[in-house]
Amino acid sequence: AAEPMVEAPVTMRGPRGRFGGELIALPAATTMHRFLDDDHVRHLGTGVLLDRALAPRLGLAPGDSMQLEVGGHRLAARVDSLVDETLGSFVYASLANAQALGAVPNAVAVRFSPGARRDATLAALGKLQGVAVVLDARALLAAARHYMGLMYAFVGIMLVLGSALAFAILLVTMTVNIAERTTELAMLRAAGVTHRQLARLVTAENL
Repeated sequence: AAEPMVEAPVTMRGPRGRFGGELIALPAATTMHRFLDDDHVRHLGTGVLLDRALAPRLGLAPGDSMQLEVGGHRLAARVDSLVDETLGSFVYASLANAQALGAVPNAVAVRFSPGARRDATLAALGKLQGVAVVLDARALLAAARHYMGLMYAFVGIMLVLGSALAFAILLVTMTVNIAERTTELAMLRAAGVTHRQLARLVTAENL
């Protein structure tokens, strides 16, 4: 399956200011992208679907009106719903609304049939006339997982070094605390306090 789409830089304006992001326009009945709002599926309509992370920054909520600037053209659009996106700052519209802004389809979303040879199909798409670049969603996912693994490695190193530093600080603090109280502990021993009682007191205080 294949669907025309528009990917264009856009400036979004709301009551609290403006923000630069990307406009993604797909056919209203698209099967290439699922739009989720707290696990509820939303569909492209006469308005736009706004990334949930952008809504508070622009001061917008579902039902509000916002301004879109694409290629020097301005359009007032209603926010139909907020959607959850993992990466990027996107606003989604139907292809008909994007064309009203003067935008023309500049990309094609493609879905392979089950069992298709991915590498061969991607190579064939890249050789088509007019195709500048082919982006594979699975390759992007693999890259994201690779960098997440790198982040986990950094976090693990930080936890190990942080634990070692915390242990060293606590050990020094306890050692100095006990050394400064040697006279006090000796007086308690002279008063009849047992070694076990002193150990229990010092342990409880340091804990």
